Amino acid sequence: MVQAQIVYRDALGDDTRPASVLLGGDMGGKVSGGRLARDHTLADVPNHFCRDQIMGYINQMEDEDGKKDVARAAVFSDLNPGEKLAYSAAIAQKTEEMRQKEKEEENRLDEIMDTHKPKPKSILEAQNILEQETLLDDISDDDLDLAQRGSNGHIDYDMEGVYKSVVKPGAERLPNEETRRSFIIELDCDQLRACIKRFTRGGIWSVDQFRLALGGVPRPELTKFLNRKGRRDGAKMRMFALSWEFFKKREMMGLDMVKSSEDDIKQIEERGKKRQNPAAGDGNPTTGKKARPVDLTADESDLESKSA
Repeated sequence: MVQAQIVYRDALGDDTRPASVLLGGDMGGKVSGGRLARDHTLADVPNHFCRDQIMGYINQMEDEDGKKDVARAAVFSDLNPGEKLAYSAAIAQKTEEMRQKEKEEENRLDEIMDTHKPKPKSILEAQNILEQETLLDDISDDDLDLAQRGSNGHIDYDMEGVYKSVVKPGAERLPNEETRRSFIIELDCDQLRACIKRFTRGGIWSVDQFRLALGGVPRPELTKFLNRKGRRDGAKMRMFALSWEFFKKREMMGLDMVKSSEDDIKQIEERGKKRQNPAAGDGNPTTGKKARPVDLTADESDLESKSA
């Protein structure tokens, strides 16, 4: 199993050492690039992995009386002096990059423990918050198209829906908020993950405020959903249905699905005042990203006949 993982990682390469694989032939899979940045075969990959580890160990040795050169000559007798030097430098660079990344993560964890609200109860909770940040960073939202919709499933009628405010962070539902439910889920999993990223990165809502508004979804449950990739990957999870309901309620009120501001709260509160006092105005929704019309008042029998 470990050998298979090493072979797979080598075949993929990385950002600085991309790999291309030529399958078939007597070589059994020739790799150009990859871990060593030179041609080798997939069959040799576990050996290369071990060589990487040994070269890293030699690099960290005390260099007394040329011990490093002696060790490299003994272990890497198949390489000429120039190749040994280049190999050693490549491993040293990779080690430094990993050390720098670990240092940055440690600093970020300290920052989360000091400034995150609510304050994490343990370093494990802080690590989970950092993991969510990393997952959100990796989610692509550049080509998010909310107009491209279809039926991606249905909300379970027996599942408790979003009952807290989708307008005001950390609040109960405002008096004039939407209460109807759209049982047909029109966005896929990747679209909803991108919605979560945009919504929690550019407005007044934090990731924790978002998940708590869904009904107190545990942080690991949200992390599990964010860690999936693919249009249908995560479609059976509760996070999928609750996220759709959250964003759809905002859209039904004429608010932007993925952008939040204090103006949202003022708009909904003002609309409520106008409905209480019709002479003050007509109370029509103003701005907001609008979707194509959907039947939001269909009862269960209608939905069942359409899905049959």
